Amino acid sequence: MTNSKNTFITFFVLIFIYLISLLVGPRIAYETDGSRPVNVYLKGPFGVSLDCDGPEFMDNANHPQHLLNDNAVRQSRPGIIFLANIVSKFVRPAINVLLNYIHPSSPHTVWHPLHEIGLKEYPASYAAYVIINFCLLILTALIWINLLGKNPSPLALSLVSLVFFNSVVKIFFYLPHTQIFNVLMPTATYWITAKSFEDDFLYKKITYWLMAALGFGLLCYGTFIIPVIIFGTISLLRHWHLQKSIPWRALWRLVQYGFIFSAPFVLWCLYVISVKGTIYFHESESCNQFVWMKKTFMTHGLLSMCTKYVNNITSIILSGKEFLPVTLLLCICAYFLVKKEAFTQHFKIASIASISSLLFLAAMGFFPWRLAFIICMPIWIAASLALNTIAAPRKEYIWLTYLFLIGYGIYLVLSPARF
Repeated sequence: MTNSKNTFITFFVLIFIYLISLLVGPRIAYETDGSRPVNVYLKGPFGVSLDCDGPEFMDNANHPQHLLNDNAVRQSRPGIIFLANIVSKFVRPAINVLLNYIHPSSPHTVWHPLHEIGLKEYPASYAAYVIINFCLLILTALIWINLLGKNPSPLALSLVSLVFFNSVVKIFFYLPHTQIFNVLMPTATYWITAKSFEDDFLYKKITYWLMAALGFGLLCYGTFIIPVIIFGTISLLRHWHLQKSIPWRALWRLVQYGFIFSAPFVLWCLYVISVKGTIYFHESESCNQFVWMKKTFMTHGLLSMCTKYVNNITSIILSGKEFLPVTLLLCICAYFLVKKEAFTQHFKIASIASISSLLFLAAMGFFPWRLAFIICMPIWIAASLALNTIAAPRKEYIWLTYLFLIGYGIYLVLSPARF
């Protein structure tokens, strides 16, 4: 217990240093990134690179009514904007001092005036998103620690720091955006997948609250539907197998969960339609998400659609190449250091979570590199859970793990960045 406590304190300090180090910048060179970042310089060596979505997130948090504008990009996913609006009201008195630290000396800040305006006029909104990002990462770490159970080994506990030590956090922690959900969602997916194999989880009262939380998650980020699909499928198949007939009671409970999960999103859509007469889905209108299947089928036929779907799977896997070294290293360590039964048990759950996410993303048809992390994260968790079964890991293993994590954190701070 003492070793685990010392590990927790040590890595808490290291994570704090790491997050501060990510402020050294700006981190993305204007000339080398096609997304044209706007680099805002703070006092000293610090600065942040904002992407093209940042100003809109800050503006919407300060003026939520803008979500009802025609073709508002965030109209169908307003959840995090509502959160940022609430948080900004609490932090505004203290955060206004940030105005003294904004130093927009970059000649490139003029291409999109909202970038400069956003961080100058809405410091509380900007800080609200950073606070939300931090809280989402803490929640993710707590879910991972919960999976480890009581008295986790220092080796397994130290791997929880991978919640922070990854390229998604490196780029998006200080950005007003939804991308940190790509860390929380796969962790929640692993947890729910594991719980789905428990006999009584389907009928626990806490599952109602879980579906409500995931429903709000859907209002923030569309991939939160993945753990719900996995939970419903596993629960239905298990009860069908146990009863040898249609499990009507389980089916009725799943229908209730479906209503609870979909309620926040459906109610918001109905509200927007009642006000405007229609609702704008930027994901499908601009990014062609999911609708590509219908268009391809109608234009080129079923074979062409299936071929493109397979190509999407390949592209997603290749887009996650920067996560591959850590993923392979953890898998190899777990395979050779852990008993086969423990390895199989945890990686079976990771396989369900990762493959389901992969199939969903391929159907979605829009997959920037960061979405590949959704596939890798369950494997990282499975490796840590497998390594946690080692009764008394050798000190050499523990110190090597510490050195790897510290080295990986330094690499993330020093390596080039991209949106």
